[in-house]
Amino acid sequence: MKRIYYFTDNYPFSDDYTWKSAEINQAAMEFDEVVIVPFTYIKDNTFTFPKNVRVVNPTLRKSFFAKRKYLKHVFASTQPQPWYFEIFKALLHGKKGVVDWYLSTVYSNIIVQKDIFKELKDRREEQGQIVLFFQWTMHNALIVPLLYKWGYRHIVCRMHGYDLYEFRHNNYIPYKKEILKRSKICTFISEHGRNYAAELYPFIKKKYYLHYLGANAMAQNEVSNRQKFHIISVSRIIPLKRVELIIEALKQVKIPIKWTHIGDGPGDALHNLKKIVAKVSAKNPTCEVEFLGWLTPDAIRSYFSKSGINALILVSETEGLPLVIMEAFSASIPVIATDVGGISELVNSKNGILLNSNPEVEEVVDAIEVLANETFELHQLRRQEALQSYLKSFDLAKNSKNFIDFLAQQCS
Repeated sequence: MKRIYYFTDNYPFSDDYTWKSAEINQAAMEFDEVVIVPFTYIKDNTFTFPKNVRVVNPTLRKSFFAKRKYLKHVFASTQPQPWYFEIFKALLHGKKGVVDWYLSTVYSNIIVQKDIFKELKDRREEQGQIVLFFQWTMHNALIVPLLYKWGYRHIVCRMHGYDLYEFRHNNYIPYKKEILKRSKICTFISEHGRNYAAELYPFIKKKYYLHYLGANAMAQNEVSNRQKFHIISVSRIIPLKRVELIIEALKQVKIPIKWTHIGDGPGDALHNLKKIVAKVSAKNPTCEVEFLGWLTPDAIRSYFSKSGINALILVSETEGLPLVIMEAFSASIPVIATDVGGISELVNSKNGILLNSNPEVEEVVDAIEVLANETFELHQLRRQEALQSYLKSFDLAKNSKNFIDFLAQQCS
């Protein structure tokens, strides 16, 4: 019997991530059994899966703060990590490094005692027909070295952005080197990410691969040459997304414009942003602003299908390979985005405008005005290029099938 254990962060105890559902459904056709192993819990599972898909309880359920009472897990006889070597690396990265090491070590001891890992220990003799796929190289992946010790060889780890770019973690992610060493395959969602990891860990060059994710095609978005130029942003309101940079640009653009933002943030982030935006009209009275807050994926798709959108704008200081850009392209919407992470593998001068990684306000203003002032015919050509970019490289059904076929081949 050919099995795949699909380790996630919280899916399906979370809102939908379309590419995960697509991969699970495809895996159900290629494997005799698919076992989804989440790390934490956000909400009840509302997904419906094929009969040969089994969902187990989260291995941690809920993350927690580093407290002294969890110290017993570090010294427990069941502790799977050689923590006494790793702590010296952690000390080089200050308090944050030690806290991250401590939590990763505690998590390791907690999750290894869950029934799913007892199941894997009992199935060691079947390992030739089992693929262990970790869709994040963190959390559940902490147990990769132990699984390797148990005899498992078909271990595949995928890296995105947060679990990849170590500068987002004070240049330290606990146990990562050992996880990558014990993985048969390291796969990446962007060429930029693959090259970045290879510089840090040259030994992965013998086993690294590129597999783009993808997005379901949205309905084609249509614009009129008589409408107000309409840009949209879809993101959390957190510092690394630099939403305030968009606001500063809107104060200076010299065209009638509408900006819609979808997404919220922690605490009063959305309320505070609205207060800042209130000042925009004083600088640019022709600017119309619309805040929709957090929306479900279906609600976002509905908005995209009913609203004429001239461009998506994304000015993050770091990214992996944003799905929202793929979704915009599928709807024929050009994109203005910063050249960070793998974005240059998506956005170019034909389907949008690629900004510098750390643009000044004036550069953002210029990009908006270039798109707004081009002829309607040229804008339509740019929209066609956006759609072709999606069809060529980011069609979810095609990419999911190719990736699952690749995983199935590991134990054929």
